[in-house]
Amino acid sequence: MPDLVAGALARRDFDDAIRLLDSEKKLGAIELNDLLILTYLYCVNGQVKKAEDLVASSGGLIKRDWFVDWLWGKLQADFGFHPPP
Repeated sequence: MPDLVAGALARRDFDDAIRLLDSEKKLGAIELNDLLILTYLYCVNGQVKKAEDLVASSGGLIKRDWFVDWLWGKLQADFGFHPPP
């Protein structure tokens, strides 16, 4: 699956990448990096609310660190994303 996602991202086929990552999420096999990529792709695709819901429902999978803080700030500035408290 990671190769398929990477291929879709290389082609800039964000819809396909979202579809692949969503199916991974439904199987319960999504990892932190995939979750962050999916969050970003939702925002790029204009689905900010879906990105916010995804992050809110991820429970303890996302731990705040410098990268997550940077990503939340970038998504907030570029797309109006509201990170969890």
